Amino acid sequence: MPVISDKKIRKLKKIATTNLGSANVSDFLWEPTTDVEGNAALKFTIVLTSESSAAAMPPNAALDTLVQIHDALLKENDQRFPIIRYATREDLQAGGDDES
Repeated sequence: MPVISDKKIRKLKKIATTNLGSANVSDFLWEPTTDVEGNAALKFTIVLTSESSAAAMPPNAALDTLVQIHDALLKENDQRFPIIRYATREDLQAGGDDES
């Protein structure tokens, strides 16, 4: 299975900043993982600024981001499903991981 390069994954941040607003996204992190069925997946953490709010983001921004990242991966022949979570820098520093 072809795997997208880290350089091309970094370019996926543009999808998040376009959909969510560049003022709302401070970082874009990723790591390989597995989904609930044990298939290879990519976990993306979109780090939101402390000032960001859901009300300031366009409707359907989170869904559009997921679909567009998934489509970009498929375009690169990367079959891994994107798992996207949102957190602020404060959440990450506090260890706020919703997977526990």
